[in-house]
Amino acid sequence: MQVLIVEPMKAPYVKDIDEGLESMQHEVGGYIEAHYPFEDEVAIICNEEGKLDGLELNRALRGDDGEIYDIIAGTFMVVGLTEENFGSLTLEQIATYTEKYRVPEMFLMRGGQIMAIPVSVMQYEPTQKSDYEEVRNGYRLVVRRDDDPIDPRKFDDNFGKLVCFDRYWSGDNHGFKDKDAFLMDRLVAHFDNEKKAEAFWDKMEQEYLCDPEKVRDDHILEEISKDHVILPVYMYRHSGDTVSTEPFSDPWDSGQIGWIYADRASVVAQFGDMNDVTIPLAKQLLENEVSTWNDYIMGENYSYDLVNEKTGEVVDGGFWTGDIESLKAFAFNSAPMPDKQTPVKDGDTR
Repeated sequence: MQVLIVEPMKAPYVKDIDEGLESMQHEVGGYIEAHYPFEDEVAIICNEEGKLDGLELNRALRGDDGEIYDIIAGTFMVVGLTEENFGSLTLEQIATYTEKYRVPEMFLMRGGQIMAIPVSVMQYEPTQKSDYEEVRNGYRLVVRRDDDPIDPRKFDDNFGKLVCFDRYWSGDNHGFKDKDAFLMDRLVAHFDNEKKAEAFWDKMEQEYLCDPEKVRDDHILEEISKDHVILPVYMYRHSGDTVSTEPFSDPWDSGQIGWIYADRASVVAQFGDMNDVTIPLAKQLLENEVSTWNDYIMGENYSYDLVNEKTGEVVDGGFWTGDIESLKAFAFNSAPMPDKQTPVKDGDTR
């Protein structure tokens, strides 16, 4: 039979369900209770124990004076009435009660009275051409390329600090004039003493005076790594830019442009400790952040909507930096799952 489903904080939608008790119990998630608040040949079927079970408040029931006399908790149905049982709604009834319950409601107490506050529902309006669409399990994923993306290093709550010295890409807003200023800053943080940091720097310069500067830097990084997790960041520039924590095979068009790091306090805050178990986890997180930054640099930036096919409601959406396959996995996995069948007790006639 054709009924109208009304869920909390959602627009109503039409659904074909099987006739009988089990099907109705399944839709409302428990034993059913019928209300007949209208002169029209319809009934409201809801969960008998919705309030006792703490289900989310849904829509108000009002008297002829418009005053609220009850609130339905949990999902309910509007069904038609036949001479002997519940049945399908007519097209006119569907239109009437879709409009009646079109706007979700929130409830609060004020001056000893319950007030219902209308809440707007975002509906999908296909005003722009999509670059990709796919439907799964009743949800449509609509993806568009974001031509004006925001650098994830500028707004995300990142775990690591990304310090780069490329002429185009600086990573985070770090303020260091060159790599030596950055390394000295981290030495001071490591020793918690500026004079000790300067003394260690001078020692490294003297010991590796005749070696390439990188040898000195590597020994400084080795000392810093005693209480930092720090990874190099490389860039390959050829018909576009690509970054990675691993060096590229082309020595002519690639090279190191900086580092990404997390100090001990950041690692402890994220993982509870800094030890042989958490350090690899921190490294993986830093690598993931560089990978996300690389997706941004390479133009893998999208906006998306996840739309309920029946109601047109946008149940999720936002911006995504990464490939479309990972976006699909994230979006469809976050979609509400179909309700599980509610078991019916033997001999239960409610």
